[in-house]
Amino acid sequence: MADNTFTSSRGGRSKYCCVPGCKSSFYNNQGERTNISFFSFPLEAKSRNRWLLAIKRQGNRDGFVVTEYTKVCEQHFRPEEIKKQFSGRKDLKDKTTIPSIFSWNKSASTPNRKLPKKRCSEQNEENIQPESEPCYLSSRLLNEDNARPTEACENCAYLRRVVEKLEVKLSLLIKQKSDVEKDWSELKAKIQKLEKGQFTSKNIREKEDVFKSFTGFHPVKFDILFQFLNPGENASNLKYYEPSKNGSDEPDECKFTERSKPGVSPKLDVIEQLFMFLVWLRCGFGQKHLAWLFGLGKSTISRYLITWSNYLYFCLGNIPIWPSKDQIVSSMPICFKDTYPSTRCIIDCTEIFVQVPSSLTTQSALYSHYKHHVTYKALVGISPSGAITFVSQLYPGSLSDKEIVSRCGILHPELWEKGDSIMADRGFTIQELLDPLGVKLNIPAFLDGKEQLDKEDVVFSQTIASVRIHVERIIARIKKFKVLKTEIPLNMNGTINQIWTVACLLCNFMDPLIKQ
Repeated sequence: MADNTFTSSRGGRSKYCCVPGCKSSFYNNQGERTNISFFSFPLEAKSRNRWLLAIKRQGNRDGFVVTEYTKVCEQHFRPEEIKKQFSGRKDLKDKTTIPSIFSWNKSASTPNRKLPKKRCSEQNEENIQPESEPCYLSSRLLNEDNARPTEACENCAYLRRVVEKLEVKLSLLIKQKSDVEKDWSELKAKIQKLEKGQFTSKNIREKEDVFKSFTGFHPVKFDILFQFLNPGENASNLKYYEPSKNGSDEPDECKFTERSKPGVSPKLDVIEQLFMFLVWLRCGFGQKHLAWLFGLGKSTISRYLITWSNYLYFCLGNIPIWPSKDQIVSSMPICFKDTYPSTRCIIDCTEIFVQVPSSLTTQSALYSHYKHHVTYKALVGISPSGAITFVSQLYPGSLSDKEIVSRCGILHPELWEKGDSIMADRGFTIQELLDPLGVKLNIPAFLDGKEQLDKEDVVFSQTIASVRIHVERIIARIKKFKVLKTEIPLNMNGTINQIWTVACLLCNFMDPLIKQ
């Protein structure tokens, strides 16, 4: 923008600055070139009018016309508004810069020094001239208005207009702030409403009956179970299930690993993971349904279910559930004390349906003639008080009750004392297995070729049935976990034993089966 060769507005090459009263020229009196730089007028009409207004050339009748050779020297700009190139050429830093230093005003860079008080007192008041107010304006103020005040009153009026504009802007900002605060409060209310509508343990526990229908637990007992399991802060005690790299869903080909980032919270809170597992176990929801309820992916739901199945299996499996003889006697209901006081355990088998496998050999092993379907079969033992004291693993449905008793480990010598008795159904003809332990078997009477039972046998069978019914009740309570009540898919074969054991052991956390 700086140029040292230019022409006048009236034609020809110009050697002087166009500002009135300025004697800056390109050459000095000796004809030597000066170091003064000159700047052309802006091409934009609005900026050019401001320059003309600043140098008092706007509206003149002397025929002043701005051309490409009309220049203003650098002495009318503040030093901080000019930048020097590496070549030595000078240029304006900002295109909106306006000349502001003239002979009729004072430079902002060298303000006048105030006179000392002593000298001011000696001067005649008539001879003291009031200091003229600096009337040059910065580019920012000139951008606000096209008019430049030249006197004090005009300056005050102009500043008043600027203040009014700033007040309008301030009021708009205050209004915008209030609008933003209002929008934020509305957004916060919507977020709270959405959070309240989410399917979480925090929202469901407000209605105890609904919470119990989804999980099988009262909210207080749910908290006790969570504290007992102690998964740690941010699930630090959990080892999450990781699928195998070959994409197989078989657990034998997978592994359980600790989280790679222990400081990062999982996608779902730990207590919500336990809540989700119990909801799945109790209600039998599909994984797609759970993914929709909790806002997670199906693969994440599957990882959480397998992880918590194994974690609960190990935590609950460490609880010693087989009671001592003294504990059995102290908690024995009156109905047992009057009829069968030596009862140590009541046993029965139950079956759960399985998806039919493609292998005929596996079908033959799992097929149950009693259920006419392929099943898993397991043995459950309870104490006279109704607590589950023994849970076997799952066996093929083709095995008999007697075979499962001999395999499951309930006849371990350390579990029994001489004089104990065990109560079972007619299918458990296991007296020869109990004789080495000195344990008596109480089962209903058989016909043994008779047309009907004797009166004594009927009374005996009815008495046993009246107290043995509690093992049927506990099995019905286990089957309330609908995952076990529906047909088990083949892809759950790797974790079905854990799920079965967990479902049985969780029943001990529920309300007592037999009320004293």
